[in-house]
Amino acid sequence: MFKPWTAILAVASTWLLTCGCLGAKTLYKILPPHAQPRRPSQQQLSLCRQKVAYYSTLLKSTPKDVKALTERAAAYVTLGELQQAGADCEKALALNPKLQTAGKVAYDLVDAYNADMQEDNAIHFLNLAITAFPEEGHLYAERSELLHAVGRNKEALADQNRAIALNPKDDVAYFARAQVEVDLGDLRAAAEDFGTSAKYDIDPWRGYSNKAKCYEQLKDYRAAIAALTELLTSSKAKYLPELLNARLYRAKNYIKLGDLKSAFEDLNTVINTPHKEEMKFETHNQMSAQCGALQERAGLFIKQKKLDAAIKDYTKLIAIDQQWGQSTKRYYEERAKLFRQTGQLAAAKQDEALAKKLSERAH
Repeated sequence: MFKPWTAILAVASTWLLTCGCLGAKTLYKILPPHAQPRRPSQQQLSLCRQKVAYYSTLLKSTPKDVKALTERAAAYVTLGELQQAGADCEKALALNPKLQTAGKVAYDLVDAYNADMQEDNAIHFLNLAITAFPEEGHLYAERSELLHAVGRNKEALADQNRAIALNPKDDVAYFARAQVEVDLGDLRAAAEDFGTSAKYDIDPWRGYSNKAKCYEQLKDYRAAIAALTELLTSSKAKYLPELLNARLYRAKNYIKLGDLKSAFEDLNTVINTPHKEEMKFETHNQMSAQCGALQERAGLFIKQKKLDAAIKDYTKLIAIDQQWGQSTKRYYEERAKLFRQTGQLAAAKQDEALAKKLSERAH
């Protein structure tokens, strides 16, 4: 099943599959999205134990004191005692469903239950948080992701619609809605939402690349090419390996359309783009894209019976892969086949011996 792409792996022919997640720039009105959790200090833990003792004594005489219930619930969250925290939070919100201090505790419980992979509990406390903060779009977006994770896709879609209505320029919400639409089989709607996500995202890579993939699944290769062209012409797209991968995948779509001239232009651009030696991670990703382009071009040369040109591309692949990759054995084997087809038997035997040696070394 199709899953969205969001980043480049080290191997250019593979794109990472993952679910969307709320980013630090997610829009909010009163209640901000959670930041990276921090482990409480011993001093904080000690203070929370004192709070629990104090408010427990107070609640014996005033069991409906919502402030006391909320403060004790918050202390329990910090102490990691989630059941006790949840019970106090539920009592406070039952007494006053709009109490925002208790709604914040409910949201903190969402984070804690998410960390423990307890989606049902996380959804329950998100329901309570949303009651207290009905205008916070990111809460609907978060609940949508949880509902999506447990297969409740129609409810997830309704939540994303609400999130987008509240925050119409939130790229995360559009991306998450597109993921739900993918699972519901509505790839055209997903493609549109991925595209809208790209327009509002700081880095449009994942939006446009997923838009293209939707159209590829629909075999609408012209639309896929158009999506990748949007990425390549976006003023926000600046990371070179992503741009090279976009050209590589646009070339693959040109090949499917039979437009080999355009495919060669894109492949040649990827292969001939110089890289910066001082940036190792970026260079690795760029070389991965170039390996993918060399394989595609070699395949086209083979179909055109230009075997000597294909041999040259495999020679380049071997030179790159010996430094960066793990496919050298396969490249030697492919070049050996081409040497045999062109009557270069000594060279073929040499490549076969090198491939065998690499295979033995791997075992």
